[in-house]
Amino acid sequence: MRVFVIIILSLFLVFLVGQIWNHNARIKSVQADLNKLEKDVSQAKSEYKKMEDDLEYYSDPVNLEKELRARFNYRAKDEKMIIIVPTSSIKIQSSTP
Repeated sequence: MRVFVIIILSLFLVFLVGQIWNHNARIKSVQADLNKLEKDVSQAKSEYKKMEDDLEYYSDPVNLEKELRARFNYRAKDEKMIIIVPTSSIKIQSSTP
């Protein structure tokens, strides 16, 4: 009878160790997922902050006009635009072979 109790307790102990092992593996997996989600949230917060800053910047008509001029060569109706090309980017072709 005593041997039977020892075998049952040993089996129970093996089962218990297996469950603890499995639980620790799940904890590590969940911790890795949590770390990834925290990183994603941090990145989303920084992108949100940048968008808020851009919105505040572009809400000012002076800044908006400055960006339009810089990006899209915007000009007012009474202005003339001159585009200056740097000499280093001009390729001169010679007529002699």
